[in-house]
Amino acid sequence: MKKNLLSALLVMLTIALCCCNNKKAECVDCKAPEHRSDEEACRLIFNSIANGNKETFADLVRYPLYRRYPLRNIYTKDEMVKYFDFLFDDEFRNTIRALRLDEWQEVGWRGFTIMSGELWEDGGELVAVNYSSPVEQRLRDSLIKVEFDDLHPSLQGDWTPVDRLMLADDVYGFARIDKSSVSDTLYRLSLFAKNAEIGDKPVACLNGFAQYEGNMGDGYFYFKSQDTVASYSFGCEPEESASVDTWNHLHWMDKSIPCKDNYYQIDYAY
Repeated sequence: MKKNLLSALLVMLTIALCCCNNKKAECVDCKAPEHRSDEEACRLIFNSIANGNKETFADLVRYPLYRRYPLRNIYTKDEMVKYFDFLFDDEFRNTIRALRLDEWQEVGWRGFTIMSGELWEDGGELVAVNYSSPVEQRLRDSLIKVEFDDLHPSLQGDWTPVDRLMLADDVYGFARIDKSSVSDTLYRLSLFAKNAEIGDKPVACLNGFAQYEGNMGDGYFYFKSQDTVASYSFGCEPEESASVDTWNHLHWMDKSIPCKDNYYQIDYAY
């Protein structure tokens, strides 16, 4: 039953995406980001969302555009054009139309934001969309239900998925991070063997917490169970002085395991 639900959901999504107009419209106002001022970028973002100009909007995005797991991140302009109607509903576009361009607020070195952090612009590009339309939320809820129904019984219960880390390792295949549905501070790390499936029993399971640092909400997860410890750093991008080995790696005991695909966006207040 659950697989039929997922299949039907994916078919509906595919049909909707294929109905989009794939014809590439020429964007005479879209300069390269480095030649586009923040004011120009904010104006173009505003107008493209309000007018439903998907091609122009797709040219303004810095990829990948992160979506909350288990939704897929958006990696290309073509994907953005197809996903536009799932990202912005009519209510959001009507709200955009009612706003003024000067309502964008500069937030130091982090760029410009509007609507209490729903959209973020930096360096001539849209860098984050924290708004989630009702359609996108229903899609995420459906994917979460299907995923949790497939999990090993020991992992089911009052948890919400945060991320799934695909590990480049000879022993471990992937890890998942879940957040407690009854505690805002409790997180869980589950580590799976190489070639394990989503429904297999994890080889280890640790509880922990998230630590936030700096203005951008960067930080790390820290997990511990008896003598076993693990951590994972998260954030927008590392500072120039930070060692690359401390980012996008799962630190498990005495191992530092690279994550092949681990885009994480945390829900923090700006």
